[in-house]
Amino acid sequence: MVAIAAKGRAAIVLTREEELLLTNIVHLSDDEAAAKRAMVLILAWQGKTYNDITRCTEISEVVISRIKKQWANNDLSGSEKVNAVCFSKSGRRKNKEAMAQKASNILQFNKRISPELSQNARSLAIVEMAKQEGIKLSQSTVIRFLREDQKVSS
Repeated sequence: MVAIAAKGRAAIVLTREEELLLTNIVHLSDDEAAAKRAMVLILAWQGKTYNDITRCTEISEVVISRIKKQWANNDLSGSEKVNAVCFSKSGRRKNKEAMAQKASNILQFNKRISPELSQNARSLAIVEMAKQEGIKLSQSTVIRFLREDQKVSS
């Protein structure tokens, strides 16, 4: 076990057991997020740069750094450490009820607007209607929900 510390490298230390467990997760796990975390750890162990890991996994350098720090700061070892890092539920948690309420509000406001308006004018009108009702919505959120609704209804 030798750790390589070089500028731009994401090196970490793995035992043989941890390496095998991570490899199994990459190849056998149904959990895509866990498999990507395991791949990040393996590539970091191999001394790959952040750019290399980003290209291989399509994960941002910020997330790679978080995974690596989570590994380094974990006091467990072996399978417990692998499971704690790979199968942790870190990341942005979406409040499904709040998102459903926003979508409902946007669709209700959308029904009040003339269908001839452009997407930009429509979304701005919905944002203004929401503001009058005391609801904070961004134009990009409105556009996203309207596009999703169009896909569903098509």
